[in-house]
Amino acid sequence: MKKTLLSLFLLFSILQVFAQEEKSKELSKEYHLRKSKNQKTTAFILLGTGSAVVVTSLLVLIKRNKNHESIDEYSWGPIFAAGVVTDLVSIPWFFTSAWHKKQAASIAIANQKNLWYQKNNVAFVTQPAIKITIRL
Repeated sequence: MKKTLLSLFLLFSILQVFAQEEKSKELSKEYHLRKSKNQKTTAFILLGTGSAVVVTSLLVLIKRNKNHESIDEYSWGPIFAAGVVTDLVSIPWFFTSAWHKKQAASIAIANQKNLWYQKNNVAFVTQPAIKITIRL
């Protein structure tokens, strides 16, 4: 009786695995590549905006110093600092973009074709499998 129940449990668990159709979004290659692209775009936007603010504030400060105008009226120091902070904030976005790109290259879910016996015939059955790439 125990062997029969164990056999039925294993049979039904295997049948459940073959019935899966939807891929997990968290492990798919497309998910990681899309996320990497979006994060890299965000990083470049932050870097470009921060650099433009830094250059603009430096040019204004240099122009005001050449003309001996008072700098205290228009304090460009906080604007310069905001540009530097924006540039620094873009760095983690580049790192996470590279991490997602590496994940997309190393782990993916693929449908693997296996030979399976069905009613005295041999047929190909697709089975979801995790594909891992190892780099040396």
